[in-house]
Amino acid sequence: MCSNKCSEILTVLDIAYHAILTVLDIVYHAILTVLDIVYHAILTVLDIVYHATLTVLNIVYHAILTVLDIEINECLLRLYDNLSPRPLEDSNFDVSDAITESFSSSPIPIEDSDSLMEEIDLFLTPDDSMPPGIETDDYDSEGDIIFFE
Repeated sequence: MCSNKCSEILTVLDIAYHAILTVLDIVYHAILTVLDIVYHAILTVLDIVYHATLTVLNIVYHAILTVLDIEINECLLRLYDNLSPRPLEDSNFDVSDAITESFSSSPIPIEDSDSLMEEIDLFLTPDDSMPPGIETDDYDSEGDIIFFE
């Protein structure tokens, strides 16, 4: 009788053991499935965050380039405006007035004004009335000046 009862107990224990193994296998695969789902969900979220970050950085980058381009163009326009001549603001302003205002009304003192006047007279004198000490022809007696014809 003991053997019959022992045999029944062993059968029940064997059934319980296999039931527990089956439950553990189901739980194990359920955990693996949940972990796989969570893993892929995390990868998906990370991929979305990564691409969103790239998109935002791209937008910010192009916005900065646009602002810099606008700033550079404005700087160039200001530079061009500063370099280009401007019309006179006073329409009644005469250029000859500006010229006469820029010259001093007092004479400029020159120490040796006689020699300066002599040089001016020589410059303004026609070639045919040059003083006798100055040669007026194109002859080069020493041959060190080359004349092109």
